Amino acid sequence: MDRKTEEEIRAEVERVMQELTFLEREARDRGELFVRLDEETLRRKIAGDEADSPFFGGWGMSSGPPGGKANVSVYVYNPDPVSYYYHGYLVFGPSCLIQATDLSLTAVDTRLPRYTRNLFVAPNSSMNQTYPIPIPPDFPPALGGYIGSCYMVDLYTLDVAQVIDRVTLYITVSPP
Repeated sequence: MDRKTEEEIRAEVERVMQELTFLEREARDRGELFVRLDEETLRRKIAGDEADSPFFGGWGMSSGPPGGKANVSVYVYNPDPVSYYYHGYLVFGPSCLIQATDLSLTAVDTRLPRYTRNLFVAPNSSMNQTYPIPIPPDFPPALGGYIGSCYMVDLYTLDVAQVIDRVTLYITVSPP
């Protein structure tokens, strides 16, 4: 692929920053926490200096009471002129504390199921995916919540699946 010009990178970063600002405002209005890449990191990723494509540009997390549900949302951006068909694999547990991706997938809290969602990303575009998370009815809110990780995984390979990107997240268990 041809390298983007500085002007193309600047315009793309500006457009994605506006999208992320909109998503952050929506999340805040729903009472959710939203984490996003800063402008410089986003510039490096769009320029192709720092990441496989596509990548997680932002993610939102909500809270829920025992027996209720919380939501995790991911924003994926594809700076390339081709489509990608990946999966988002969401697990809870201390996986975010382990740097090696293969080992991190073994640190899973089995009280919550593992989740998979399609992450189809068209050329030069973004997509959002939401995971509704049921909170076990016996989880004491005083313990806080759950940490987790969402992995962007390429399952459409003839070899071992490849993790393209991953993010750390947290859902809070609120009082009933």
